Amino acid sequence: TLPPRQHRRNRQMHNFVVNYRGHPFMEGLSENKPLWYTVVAVFPALYVLCLELIPPLNTFLELQPMPNRGFGLLLAGHLAADLAGVLAIEKGSQHLARLADP
Repeated sequence: TLPPRQHRRNRQMHNFVVNYRGHPFMEGLSENKPLWYTVVAVFPALYVLCLELIPPLNTFLELQPMPNRGFGLLLAGHLAADLAGVLAIEKGSQHLARLADP
């Protein structure tokens, strides 16, 4: 399983991606190639590790095995729900902010 410290990093990655603002002060996320490639690599790798799709990789990274298949699915679902929740809150907050501006 993922240690608590790693789980916090994954949640931080979700929050960073959702809250990243590009224009007008910086380039957009997809225009910042190194950052974009990192995001595109990290998210699928995270789910591959959670679901133990490549067991030798989990062993190489010294991750503890999941107690059962259902737990890995639960963890992956939790991470997906966390990302969806963060996106929904961010979009809702942006919408409310636009409504509040005269």
